[in-house]
This record gives sequence, C-alpha cells and structure tokens, in this order.
Amino acid sequence: MESLVGWLFDVYREPTVITTVPACSWSAFIRDRRQNAENYRPIAVREPLRSAFDGAGETAQAMVERESLIEIVVSVGAVFLMLAAMFAIGSSYGAANSTLSPQGGQMLVWVIVGFILLMTAVGVALAYLLNDSDGNVSA
Repeated sequence: MESLVGWLFDVYREPTVITTVPACSWSAFIRDRRQNAENYRPIAVREPLRSAFDGAGETAQAMVERESLIEIVVSVGAVFLMLAAMFAIGSSYGAANSTLSPQGGQMLVWVIVGFILLMTAVGVALAYLLNDSDGNVSA
C-alpha cells in the first residue's frame, strides 16, 4: 500500500514536464508532499481530464433547446398516435389466425398515408411557429 501511494500523484517540476513520484515509504512521501505541496496535484485533475469535465453540467442542460424539445415532443406524439391507430386497426380488422382482412389492409395503408401527411403538416407548422422573426424559414 505504501509503495502504491507514491504513484498516485504527479509532481510538476516544470510547467511542461510531468514526472511521477517514485515509490517510497509513506513517511517520506508525506514529508516530501508537505514540503512541496504546491507541486503535487492528484492525477484525476490533470488538465486534459479536467477540461473534459469542466462545465459538463451546463453542457447537459443546454444540449436540448426549447425548439428541439417541442419538435421531439410533437414527433413522438405523432408516432404514438400512428401506433395507436395501427393497434386499433389490428384489433378491429384482425382475424382469429393473426391475419388482417383486406378491408383492414386498406385501412392500414390509409393510416400510413395519413401519418406521412400529418408529419409533413407538423413539420411545416413547426417551421413557421418556431421561426425567428427575420422572415426566413429555418431548415
């Protein structure tokens, strides 16, 4: 355990050169650490690792903007609506042997066509509703 402790810290002797503390006794390590406290930094907060996690909370909160959230909710709602319609058609027009009657097949085709038209209308509506006031429709 004592020899492992010496390898857990980096010593910054020069700003660009990082050397690792050799394994030493616990008391020698503590004495050296107290004398050179400004040179020791835990490995877990090295600059590349620290910069990778700096501001992670702000990034996670700002990842989904209001417009994107509205688009996601509307799209997922439309998909659930289509799945509910397909389930209703399967329940109403399904036969005992898990097949769909010809009339049920036609209804299913119309549900798919309706879904395509619905998503087109929703896309156009969201493009105009969520548009900035500069007059250009964002793609």
